[in-house]
Amino acid sequence: MRRKRLVCWLVIIVFLAAVCGCSGGGVDQRAAYKGSANRGPGVSASGQDSDVPDREEGDPKPEVSPESVPSAENKAVKTKGESSKNKEGSPAPVKEESAGNQPDRVTLLVTQNYGQRILFDQKVKLDCQATVMDIMQSHLQVESGPGGYVNAINGVKAGEGKTGGRSDWMYYINGICANVGAASCQLQKGDVVWWDYHPWRFGGVVTSAVIGCYPEPFVQGYQGKVGTTTIAAAAGAMDLARTLEKSLRTRGVQSTSVKEIEASGWKNRSGPTLVLGEWEDLKSIRELEKLNQAGGKSGLCVHFNDSLELLDYQGKVQQTVTGSAGIIAAAAAGMGDGAPLWLVVGTDRQGLEQAVGLLVNDPQQIRGCCSAALVSGRVIKLPLLKKEASKQCSLTAKKTA
Repeated sequence: MRRKRLVCWLVIIVFLAAVCGCSGGGVDQRAAYKGSANRGPGVSASGQDSDVPDREEGDPKPEVSPESVPSAENKAVKTKGESSKNKEGSPAPVKEESAGNQPDRVTLLVTQNYGQRILFDQKVKLDCQATVMDIMQSHLQVESGPGGYVNAINGVKAGEGKTGGRSDWMYYINGICANVGAASCQLQKGDVVWWDYHPWRFGGVVTSAVIGCYPEPFVQGYQGKVGTTTIAAAAGAMDLARTLEKSLRTRGVQSTSVKEIEASGWKNRSGPTLVLGEWEDLKSIRELEKLNQAGGKSGLCVHFNDSLELLDYQGKVQQTVTGSAGIIAAAAAGMGDGAPLWLVVGTDRQGLEQAVGLLVNDPQQIRGCCSAALVSGRVIKLPLLKKEASKQCSLTAKKTA
């Protein structure tokens, strides 16, 4: 009996010793959760002061944000960074394409019927000493004759029109009708090359300068020659002239001059000129009135009378605008004239503001236009073709207070 009691006591003693050993060791679970006890309160594992309070026993475990968990993507980045080190341990240089390595480019625009239909419109690579013909043959199907004369582009061939006259391919560099063949015309970085296939007649509209490459020719000029852009404004339009000058500067025009318009000094211009004003204030200037009377032969495609008359490509009046309207048109002394004369003119102040506002805020609307009239917020491409002219023979512009 004594032996049995002794065995029972021994079993109890061993059991109590085992239980005390599992809960011993002097380890504070709170200290283990918070980190090393020698950091002190309010110190993070990185050794920096922390605003996060220590969690007391019984507090819920802190949520772990997704950003603190290393994702597979983060691991991949780290591995990539480690593998990109050279033998000395510093990161290997990364080869990047700088802006200086970008190829020079020009804009190639191909249209039909005075810009009414776009056939091709892209910025294309410009190789060293490339000509107009070079970039054409690289991107289009071109049939040409002696001297670089273009007979056809993408199957559209020059020739006699159905109603007499001819339809031919004409091209412009920065809005200036080129005076050399396409095979001889060397391009500059940033040039705008515009080819248009359209009908024409002797004695009809002459398009030696066009507005559809804006802000050219004021930025690039013609054949690498850039003159000072002069804005000649009527006395009552000087505020609009300053607004337009500021806009031209932001578009890259380097040299500009604003002055009040004068009756003389129209010949021997050294650079492009923009004329701003209401027609009533401009018609007394002899040179401008001569352009107006010449109508289509001057390239303006409009005629100011008691109303504004819009012309077709034969120089005939097809529409009459009564009320407020504006025009943007260009004229030149001939092909290759790097000092064209632009008219930004209104039948009244409202029409003038329409024209200037379009150039400043939304010039894309006149892209591919030879000339344009602005009537009640609508842009009418000029010269008119018979299809467009037949839609409406008379327009009455709305005049706002």
